[in-house]
Amino acid sequence: MAINHTHPEHSVVERTKLITTRKPAHFLSDITDCASTHFARTKMADNNTEVNTLSTETGAPDTNVRPYYGPSAGAKLLQDIGINLQTYFGGIFLFVGILGNILCIIIFSRKSMRRLNVNIFLRVLAVVDLLFLITGQGLVAWPDTVFNMRYINHSRIACKIYYLVIGILRQASAWLIVGFTIERCIAITYPLKFRSIPEPTIAKMIYSYITILLTASTIYNIHGLVLFDLVPDGEGFECDPVTEKSPTFIKYIRPWISIGLVAVIPFTVILICNSMIIKQIKTSQSFRGADKSNDDNEKMKSIAIMLMTVSFIFLILNLPLSLALFLTRVYPPSFWYGSFDARAKSDFMWKFSLCTLYLNSSLNFFCYVITGRAFRSELRAMVSVVVPSLAENKADDRSSKITETSNVV
Repeated sequence: MAINHTHPEHSVVERTKLITTRKPAHFLSDITDCASTHFARTKMADNNTEVNTLSTETGAPDTNVRPYYGPSAGAKLLQDIGINLQTYFGGIFLFVGILGNILCIIIFSRKSMRRLNVNIFLRVLAVVDLLFLITGQGLVAWPDTVFNMRYINHSRIACKIYYLVIGILRQASAWLIVGFTIERCIAITYPLKFRSIPEPTIAKMIYSYITILLTASTIYNIHGLVLFDLVPDGEGFECDPVTEKSPTFIKYIRPWISIGLVAVIPFTVILICNSMIIKQIKTSQSFRGADKSNDDNEKMKSIAIMLMTVSFIFLILNLPLSLALFLTRVYPPSFWYGSFDARAKSDFMWKFSLCTLYLNSSLNFFCYVITGRAFRSELRAMVSVVVPSLAENKADDRSSKITETSNVV
């Protein structure tokens, strides 16, 4: 929805009314860093209305820019697609993701699932994804698109806490996936050495890793309590980083650190470890021969496939956002916001990137159901408590299989 507001940088221009689409309300902390340096406000209106671009250096109308007479059909289409993505698919991701992550937490907390130490990672990951969906999509992104409600613009405390929490959850999600990928890589590449380590020791190491991860992420993002605040935007306030407090850090340092922490380093580690896991699985299969149906080996292979699926989906669905962050650092503001068409393309890029990001936090439940045998068994057992007929059907299937086997013998 288009709203009218002026930016403090442009207050020197008299009689200049800025009509622009609002900056996406659900920018994450690292996205906001990039976006805050790029939002050169432009004077845009509906069809047959002239648009003059303001100079980002002087705040005066840029006479070198040719008049623009309304958005093209393609720009309107992109804008509509972006809004519909966030409105409909974003709502589906939100509610399905909340239900799926709650089920994951319950299933991974069952006694039989706690025997495998790697499930500690998955249980905590479900908690992080649940909080990430509720905080980012449920409280900010979706209400802002559907109801034009953005609570973080009305409270300094909410603004600061939001970007602190969302930054911690974003990094925690990425590095939890890195953690269980490394754990499985070691377990499959060096099975004898890994099995020689007592299970309680491995569990303590995993809990220590998670504790250090959350502590380090909190320490890194704590500066958000200082840098983020309500910034006047002409008609009210907007939760943004206050560039004047640390311009060099906000504009040039923090965005690249964020890209490295949530994209470059995790992507690299995950790709290397998964390559090693795939290579080791293929090698072990060729050597096992007739023994490849061994139950322990098949169980380890099933777990490896499940976790690789989760990590590869993480890479695929986080890639659009990572590319968007990178491109906004490479191309100048005029490339993204020099006209209505450019702004429409930019808004669509962000909405699509954020939809894939939240989709990643919603899909893990389905990955576990499709690729995890133990997870399916626990889910079936849990559902059978509510639907007893399911347990009876399962018992009938087992008895029929036993009867068929005895007849053959």
